[in-house]
Amino acid sequence: TKRLSKSNCPLVVEVLPYIDSLTKKLQSVMNNPLKAPLVHAAASRGYTVLNKYYGLTDDSVMYHMSMSRFISC
Repeated sequence: TKRLSKSNCPLVVEVLPYIDSLTKKLQSVMNNPLKAPLVHAAASRGYTVLNKYYGLTDDSVMYHMSMSRFISC
């Protein structure tokens, strides 16, 4: 997160690994029976919002350009 906050505008290709990492951590919290129901609810809401923005990358021209360049290398 320090790297992303230092740049004026992080690149899509830099943000996606962080989104994947956050998704896994939120899923871990949501599936942990030892966590309080309030924590489960907060993780679930965070997961929903994160997926909303992750889904918006599909609409991003820059995302498709960066992924096509990455795959073709």
